[in-house]
Amino acid sequence: DVYKRQIKNIADEGDSNDINPLLPGSKVFGIFGFCDIRNFTDTTEILQEDVMIFVNEVAEIVHDITTLYLGAPNKNIGDAFLVVWKFMERDLEVVNDELRLRMSTRINDIADMAAFAFIMVIAAVNKSKKMAKYREYEDLNARMPNYRVKMGFGMHAGWAIEGAIGSVYKIDASYISPHVNLTMALEEGTKIYGVPFVISHHFYNLLSKEVQQKMRPLDRIVLHGFEEVTALYTFDLDFSALKVEEKEDKELDRETHMFSRIRARHKRDLIRKGIDKGVYHIKKRFSTNRNIRRMRKEYTSVSPRVTS
Repeated sequence: DVYKRQIKNIADEGDSNDINPLLPGSKVFGIFGFCDIRNFTDTTEILQEDVMIFVNEVAEIVHDITTLYLGAPNKNIGDAFLVVWKFMERDLEVVNDELRLRMSTRINDIADMAAFAFIMVIAAVNKSKKMAKYREYEDLNARMPNYRVKMGFGMHAGWAIEGAIGSVYKIDASYISPHVNLTMALEEGTKIYGVPFVISHHFYNLLSKEVQQKMRPLDRIVLHGFEEVTALYTFDLDFSALKVEEKEDKELDRETHMFSRIRARHKRDLIRKGIDKGVYHIKKRFSTNRNIRRMRKEYTSVSPRVTS
């Protein structure tokens, strides 16, 4: 939407050689997800030039999965990624002159899907043959014994100002808000609490009751810059229970890669249409998905029915 406004501005001004960054932003409501690669400084010092390959391999997993589940990857900040699930105008209502979310099954479905997407990223990182090869690097293990690629994930919901940041020399679509900053703080909290996944009660309240029941209360804190108490929750996962995929990763040729993207786009369109029609509910997969069942085995009992 940010780039669309810039294109419209160029069309209105009649100058295709210039971009005007001095345009007002727009207030949006959404779910913000922030994830970070652990021990990145040490990893960079050891991998040197190859750290770019490493980061892009992680980015491919994060972007592919979150995009499939209707997320929009926004910022790539070296070792971290911001993903946004933006709500539409029909999801909002005005109450006492204040714009807020109109709670509905659709909101629950989007929130469930955002949480599911990040959990699938955790699973994919720990099952990936590409990621597993770094466990064999002697220098990484010498610096960080029993090294494996680990990530932390924070999720929150609120408003942000969506707009273009930069100048005519470089411009980026971005989201500015204390709620975005809070999301980053939640991810930082995963290191403090020793869990891979931390969410705020603002996001928790958007989840379906079925998914809420699987979240564990973690703490109640007052974050810097916020007056209210923020309740924290986590989704307990033992990612070490997952086995690396046996099949070797193969580089896709251009044609195969193109068809893979087309299939993913088609599946994403089906999910979007299912959400809009109220017939796509991902909450059941929190109990039936194989990867979640394996990562949750030590924490809870689940239904014997299994899906991929």
